[in-house]
Amino acid sequence: MMLLLLLAAPLSLGLLALALKSQARFLACAAILANLSMTIYAYLTKNQIFRADWLVQWGIQIHLELDGLSFALILTSHAMALLAVWGSARHIKKHHALFYANLLGLLTGIIGILLSFDLLLFFIFWELMIIPIYLACVIWGGAKRYLASMQFLIFTQVSGLIMLVAILSLYFAHFAQSGLYTFDFSKLVTTKLDMTMQLVLLAGFMAAFLVKLPALGFHIWLPTLFEACPLGLILVGIMIKTGAYGIMRFVLPMFPDAVVLVAPFMMFWGGAGIIYGAILAFSQNDIRKILAYATISHMGVVLMALFSQSTFALNGVVILLITEALSTGGLLLLFSRFNHVTLEHLGGLWTSAPKIGSLALCLIMSSVGLPFLGNFVGEYMSLVGIFASSKIAAGVMCLGIILSALYYLRLLQKIFFGALTNSSGIDELNLFQTVIFGGIISLLVFIGLYPAPLLSVLAQTTLLLE
Repeated sequence: MMLLLLLAAPLSLGLLALALKSQARFLACAAILANLSMTIYAYLTKNQIFRADWLVQWGIQIHLELDGLSFALILTSHAMALLAVWGSARHIKKHHALFYANLLGLLTGIIGILLSFDLLLFFIFWELMIIPIYLACVIWGGAKRYLASMQFLIFTQVSGLIMLVAILSLYFAHFAQSGLYTFDFSKLVTTKLDMTMQLVLLAGFMAAFLVKLPALGFHIWLPTLFEACPLGLILVGIMIKTGAYGIMRFVLPMFPDAVVLVAPFMMFWGGAGIIYGAILAFSQNDIRKILAYATISHMGVVLMALFSQSTFALNGVVILLITEALSTGGLLLLFSRFNHVTLEHLGGLWTSAPKIGSLALCLIMSSVGLPFLGNFVGEYMSLVGIFASSKIAAGVMCLGIILSALYYLRLLQKIFFGALTNSSGIDELNLFQTVIFGGIISLLVFIGLYPAPLLSVLAQTTLLLE
């Protein structure tokens, strides 16, 4: 029952915030903190499974499970949601109650995705997640909000429908073998499929997951959405990780033979994404686009590690998803304080805003994989797994890390150490804001120095990382 409350609480309080209006921000914080507490309590007390019949004749049930993988990502999602609520005060100028209700609706969709072990229920939450992002872009977005919202909607809707066809195909294939209609993942994973069927279904699932990752060729919506959607950290910290999660949770265990066959191609594809994203990030002058293409490059690493057929690398992927959310989300929050988003209008800000500069330096050092910071642990574990699978792929990943240092250091130099151009409009951080960003960096340092607790949690993952 506790897991059902994790879905009901943010949605209910979001609707209450929409009704009360004046207390919307407070209710959003209360809902996120309450849900965070319930998540930790459910995990610690082993209250981790909920089953209830829904449409029995069609084999549809409410099957929720909170294992190590979903627990780690749900905690990260709540942390990012709190940062989004805190960071919204400067940027959301209208429809405040609707914004916070919308954010809680997005959080509900993410939690549903991370808990669902019924594939139809998973698909429902997958589609519901689209609505809050679309509304955030259209209502609170910038000049390109309509283009960004349409690109996002087309990519996610089309790929989602392809995944639905794959889910239904698996559903009927299982019935043909067992005589049982079910969408239960623990039963569908036992379905015997020939290689052709595995490849077809894998392609159907991957269409949706590669869009959300996003992988090279499926990424077109992301840079535009970063420009248009307020607080891009919502996308990085909450939504994007669902693509990698879907591959880990469903694709790898359900289609093992097909995964082995397509692994070299997927690793090549991931490597191409690393180089492509890095080159584009280095050539941009808009801060938001630099971070968008950096995300595409980093997700290339994730894609390579996912198909390296290494459990060690899979654990590294999860750590990388968490630390990327923290470091990139922190950078987006810091840079959102600037009056300009293009590098030619920024420069020499270290003198007038040394706290912002120091914190940005720490977050960038984490993003480029400096040892003793969280991203390094994820990158190292991913690299070890990739190296065992392909030394060439490992070399491409190392090249991507070198390129990430180049475009991030260029970003740092242009903003903080270039010629003084526009320092007067930048507000330095106060004590409370410094503590918040210091907390993000402290968490990155803790993961970098002592990842054992997180790895212990990930070891308790159903069907994949035990």
